Amino acid sequence: MKEFLNTVSVEKKEDTLLPEIEGLREPTKRLLEQLRPYLENGEYQFIIGHDSSGRIPTLLLRSIIKEIYKKNGHKTPPTVFLATRLPRLSHVGSYEEYSEAELKKISPWAAYVKKHILPSLPKGEILKVLVITDSITTGDSLRTTKKALEALDGVSIMMDAAVMGIDGSSRNENTKNWLSQKIGGQIFYGQEGTPSIYQKEELSGVQQAYPTSQPFANVLKGHSHETETRNPRKAREDVRKLADELYEWYKKV
Repeated sequence: MKEFLNTVSVEKKEDTLLPEIEGLREPTKRLLEQLRPYLENGEYQFIIGHDSSGRIPTLLLRSIIKEIYKKNGHKTPPTVFLATRLPRLSHVGSYEEYSEAELKKISPWAAYVKKHILPSLPKGEILKVLVITDSITTGDSLRTTKKALEALDGVSIMMDAAVMGIDGSSRNENTKNWLSQKIGGQIFYGQEGTPSIYQKEELSGVQQAYPTSQPFANVLKGHSHETETRNPRKAREDVRKLADELYEWYKKV
């Protein structure tokens, strides 16, 4: 009997979502409510996820978006990740200026998108991108993404952002409006405050490359905080479970 009880306890524990994944449930619901008309119409042609903390939120939303697009007969948008923790633009001139050397740091990302993403997208029309990230405070990561998109010469792109949590100066309505103007699109957010998935590299399975001038994250192996019950495999299993539950919720509301 004791052995049976222990088995039941273990199974119940394995069915429990990691708290960082469970913590994305409510903000994701709020994001889906705001994004619904755009998703139903299939307005986003591709998705950009921010590495590394934004990888799990991106995988979660992407799974739900895939089902919504499939239901409505839209082509599933491809996803590409961008590590946005790039050195800040040498502060030459105004806050918005980027030196030529620093713009070159995003050129490998732009080259990848041109080769692997753009050929599958509609030609000769304005493309709309959904950027997914875990949190914003100053908005630097979104402005870096905007610059990366501008490096795709000859392509007209609009971007919106789906943010799990906003913090710092971004909570201010005037700051949000200013940032929306800078990126040329809407900013949707799920909660005020930084979600607990922030900087949990042992769950995302990737980390920002060092030096930070690289636009791609590195695969992380053997993180010091990784355990048998807290690791990228468990996190991805939980993401799939939560995505399924949230899609069922989405269909009913």
